Amino acid sequence: MHRKNLMGKGQQSGSSAAILVAIITLLIIFYILFLPPEDRAALLGTSSSGGSSGTTYPSDTYNEDLPGKGEVIFTINPGHFDYRSLDEYEYTLPTVTLRQTTDSAMIAQATSFTVKKGWFENVEKPVYFEIADYENTKDISLAVTVSKRNGRVIVELNGREIYDDEPTSSNIGPLQLPKVSLNSGENVLVFKTSPVGMSFWDTNGYAVEHMSVQAKIYDYSQSASRSTFSISPDESENIEKATLRFYPDCMPNEVGKLTIDINDRNIFSGIPDCGIINRQAVTVSSLNVGLNKIEFATDWGSYLVDQVSITTELEEPVQPTYYFDLHENLFKKQTKDYDRCGEIDGICPEDCDEDIDKDCCFKEYDKAFWCDVKTDLLDDRCVGNLEESYCHRCRSGYEDDRGDPADMCEDRCGDDDDDFCPVGCNSNLDKDCCFAKDGDQYWCDDLPTNGLDYTCVNSVSYDSCQVCVTGYDGEDRDPSCPSEPEEDEEDELKSNVHVILEFKFTEKGETKEAVYYINGFESGFETRDDTYTKVIDNYVESGSNSIRLIPKSDLDIRQINVRID
Repeated sequence: MHRKNLMGKGQQSGSSAAILVAIITLLIIFYILFLPPEDRAALLGTSSSGGSSGTTYPSDTYNEDLPGKGEVIFTINPGHFDYRSLDEYEYTLPTVTLRQTTDSAMIAQATSFTVKKGWFENVEKPVYFEIADYENTKDISLAVTVSKRNGRVIVELNGREIYDDEPTSSNIGPLQLPKVSLNSGENVLVFKTSPVGMSFWDTNGYAVEHMSVQAKIYDYSQSASRSTFSISPDESENIEKATLRFYPDCMPNEVGKLTIDINDRNIFSGIPDCGIINRQAVTVSSLNVGLNKIEFATDWGSYLVDQVSITTELEEPVQPTYYFDLHENLFKKQTKDYDRCGEIDGICPEDCDEDIDKDCCFKEYDKAFWCDVKTDLLDDRCVGNLEESYCHRCRSGYEDDRGDPADMCEDRCGDDDDDFCPVGCNSNLDKDCCFAKDGDQYWCDDLPTNGLDYTCVNSVSYDSCQVCVTGYDGEDRDPSCPSEPEEDEEDELKSNVHVILEFKFTEKGETKEAVYYINGFESGFETRDDTYTKVIDNYVESGSNSIRLIPKSDLDIRQINVRID
C-alpha cells in the first residue's frame, strides 16, 4: 500500500512539470509574435521582410559582388559641346576682275610707189616696220592696192618670198604673214616684179597706190589675278577636305575659258556657270603649310569673280573618351558562330553592305577598289568601276584587295607605295608621310577601330595593337605587334542581361545629333527629346569598354549613364 501511494505521487509530479513547460513555451511564442518587427528580426537573425539580408540576383547572371538590375554602373556629367568650334576654317579672298581685250592696230603703211624691172633698170621698194609687243601681237596681215600692172607682183618678208602672182584685180590680200617669219623688233617687206626675159625692149612693173600691215594687239595685263592665304601647321595636319566657292559675273557666250590654279596646280578649267555660286573641290595635297597662292585667268572676254572663299573642313576634333567596366560574370563563353558587318575578317556576313564591309566589297566586284576612310557619300567607299575623276573622293587613296593603289590615282596623298609625301598630306592618310615624321613610327594598313587618328602612331603595345586588325608595321615593314592565336570562343552577354546606354539632355525640342563609338563600333542619334537610350549588348565586352562621342550639332548633355537591365 505504501509503495503504490509513492508511485502515484511521482506520476502526478511529472505530469505537472510537462504542463508547466508547455505553458512557458506558449508564452514565449506569443511574446515573440507580439514583438515589433525589427526586434523580432534582430532576435531571430532574419531581415524584417522575412528574406535573407542583401540583394538577390539570378543565379545564372549575377553574384553578390555585382550590381542589381536597373542599377547605374557608370555616370558622368559632360556639359556643353560646341560643334563648330574648330571644325572648319574659311578664307575670304578679294573680288577678281579679269579682262582680256583685243585692239586692231596699223603697224605699217605706205602709198604711191612704183617697182620696175627690165634689162636696163631694176626698182624695188623696201618697207620697214617694227613689232613692239611680239608675244601679244597676232593675226598680222598685209593688204595691197596696185594699178598699171605689167608682170607678176612679188613680195618678200625678211628675205622669204610670201607672194608671187599676177593679180586678177587691183586688190591683193589680205595676206596672212606667218609669225615664224616675223622678228621681234624690225622687219622688212620688199616689193619686186618679175623679169622680162628676152624682151630687152620691154619693162615689167606696177604702181602701189596703198599698202598696209595690220594686226591684233591682245592685252593680257588684266587677264590674270593672284591672291594668297596662309594655313597654319596644326590646321594643315588635320584638313579633311577643302572647297573653293566663287560667283562669276559673266555672259556665257562672251567669255573664254576660266582657269583657276592653286599653288600652280590646276583645279578648274572651263566655262563656269555664270550668275550663280560655283563650288569646286580642292585636292588637299595641293595646299601648302604656310603661304598658298590662288590664280584666276581667262583667255578671252571679261569676268567679275566675286564672293571668293576657300573653306577647309577639319577631321572631327578628338572628343573625350569615357570608360566603364563590365564584370566577367555578366558574360558567358560562346563559340564564335557569327561575324559582325564591318569587321575585316575575310568574311562577308549575309545582308551586309559592300560600302560598310571591306570583305563584302571585294566579294561584290571582280575589280573592286576600297577606301579605308569614310567618304562624303557612302556609295563612294567601295567602287567597282574606278575612274580618274573619282580619285579625289578617297583621302587615303583607293586600294585593291592587295592594298596596292589604283594606277590612275597614284602619286597622290594616300599612295603608300610611291616613297613620296605630298606637301600638306596628313600623316594618318599616307604611309610615306607617317614614316617621314621624326622618331620611330608605326603604320596600320586598315582603318583602326578607334578611328583615323590611330593609323600612324609613335609606339605600340598589346592593347593598342587591338585597334588595328592587320597589326602595326614599322618602317622596316616588320610586324611590330605580337601575333596571338585565334580563339575559338568569345565573351557574350548572358541572355537575361542587357546593357543600356543613356544620354540625358538639358532641354527638349532642339535637335540633338551625334555619332558615338562603343569600343570602335559606330552608332549615333538624332533626336528632339530630352533623353536618348540605346541597347548596346552587341558592342560591349568583358572588362574595360569605351564610349567616344563626336557631336554633329551643339549639345548640352546633362548626364551619360550606363546601366544593367
